[in-house]
Amino acid sequence: MKRILMISNTASMQYQFLLPWTQLLRRMGYEVHIGCNFEEGNNSTPERIQEFCKELEDEGIPYHQIDFDRNALKLHKYQKPLRQIAEILAMGDFEAIHCHSPIGGVCGRIAGKRAGIKVLYTAHGFHFFKGATPLHWALFYPAEKLLSHWTDTLITINSEDYSRAQHFHAEHLHRISGAGVDLERYRHPERSRTEVLQELGIPEDAVVFISIGELNRNKNHAVLLRALQKLDHPHLHLIIAGTGKLADELKALAKEYRIEERVHIVGFRTDVADLLHASDVFCFPSRREGLGFTAIEAMAAGLPLITSNRHGILDYSKDGITGYTCDPDDADAFADAMRTLAEDRVLRETMGLHNTRAAEEFALGTVLSQMQEIYEGALGVPEGVPSEEVKSR
Repeated sequence: MKRILMISNTASMQYQFLLPWTQLLRRMGYEVHIGCNFEEGNNSTPERIQEFCKELEDEGIPYHQIDFDRNALKLHKYQKPLRQIAEILAMGDFEAIHCHSPIGGVCGRIAGKRAGIKVLYTAHGFHFFKGATPLHWALFYPAEKLLSHWTDTLITINSEDYSRAQHFHAEHLHRISGAGVDLERYRHPERSRTEVLQELGIPEDAVVFISIGELNRNKNHAVLLRALQKLDHPHLHLIIAGTGKLADELKALAKEYRIEERVHIVGFRTDVADLLHASDVFCFPSRREGLGFTAIEAMAAGLPLITSNRHGILDYSKDGITGYTCDPDDADAFADAMRTLAEDRVLRETMGLHNTRAAEEFALGTVLSQMQEIYEGALGVPEGVPSEEVKSR
């Protein structure tokens, strides 16, 4: 059986985004190995990572620890992952390597070139884009352009990256509709709004804003706290779900702004659908996003959006239609958008209804169909597995 190595920086990326792609390749007749960092850098709890390892074992999916560091600028930390990938590929019978995330993309393409196997790379958001710093352009653009010489198939997930990649040198270039969202999962909560809000200590008549994502500088949650302070209205509450190194800083900032009773930093959650349906508006102020998985989940749940006006977010976030878009550093604009939606329930419902329909473009089934076509073009289908039977398995 031919093998495919699926690599990314972290295990959390594998189970949050890539596991359906692994399962697709297995239905196509490939033995898929997963390589990532199970020990560090994950945006979930150690317990969830352990559960994921058990799930892989139960399904018979081989997995390997690769010591990726999440800081792409630490060049001295590339050597060990390159060696580990080479050791995995030395097992033999690998048809291709499919790499994801910046460091996984660098190491995977170098290792694939050395091994003489096919290389697929999915760019989940280039670090150079309209609005990125000159430093990001100076460092990441030439690196990606150089590595595209060693890329058989380059897959992008937003229109800006796709347009930029047309000037690169990959043999084949594709654009897909993100990693795929299981829309039904976010359309049907298990608990009522009343139950969720009671748990969090939020009055049921409050207008609830929610933001979900890792607590880091890029996700930019601090601008939401500044906006909420400007509104100075006890009726407005903000839920922030996620883990990260800025948790204490955000709590301190909420206290400094005297809004700590209206800001609820709830950590890593497995009940995202419940949280979304207990909320009124989704906020997504990221400085950079390849697309933005959680915002599309919120659309599926029927929420209007307040987002930044950057990068892949603009593929679905349309000012005045899906909600409002703002410069990521403009707390006044976020405050104005929050005030407008807080005061107009009909507008929230109208935008939310539009968003449930617009989310269909990014459905998991749509993306898997796109990926099956890409895989068949790049790899073919192993002997004995007719293409038309893959989807039915």
